[in-house]
Amino acid sequence: MARELHCSDTGMQCDYIAKGDTDDEVMDQAKQHVMSTHGEAASAMSDQDRSKFMESARTAIHDTSVHDRQ
Repeated sequence: MARELHCSDTGMQCDYIAKGDTDDEVMDQAKQHVMSTHGEAASAMSDQDRSKFMESARTAIHDTSVHDRQ
């Protein structure tokens, strides 16, 4: 089943959606997106805050059908 993470699910005002077959694939795409689009905000975070943000992003990954039902 396909997995996805909406950037907006992390609290960002952004329409980007990372998609993949596994959570690791989704996180790889999300990390690339964060660095290319939100890099300034990400670099301003402490290591601890960045770690918390990435963990919350991982927990926001869901099956693609979740948003289809809303």
